[in-house]
Amino acid sequence: MENENTSLPCINLNGTTASRLAEDYKTALDLAKQLQEALRAIDFHPRNYPVQDTWGPARQEFATVLQHADEIKTYLQKHFYHCKKSAR
Repeated sequence: MENENTSLPCINLNGTTASRLAEDYKTALDLAKQLQEALRAIDFHPRNYPVQDTWGPARQEFATVLQHADEIKTYLQKHFYHCKKSAR
């Protein structure tokens, strides 16, 4: 989702209104922010992975999850601001 050429909706008379789309993306964006906060609040610590050779892979997997959450938030932000700007 790092692509700078994100496909954004084309606001038109036959589609959903820009203000409605902006509201929908804002709702999803707020939830994505809550997800990020919840993930970062997890007590993710090596003591929870006492079996040999489990901490490293678990840490990498969790880092990937955090990265995906960031990418989702960025995607939603781009769509929200595009729709909000189009609603003016």
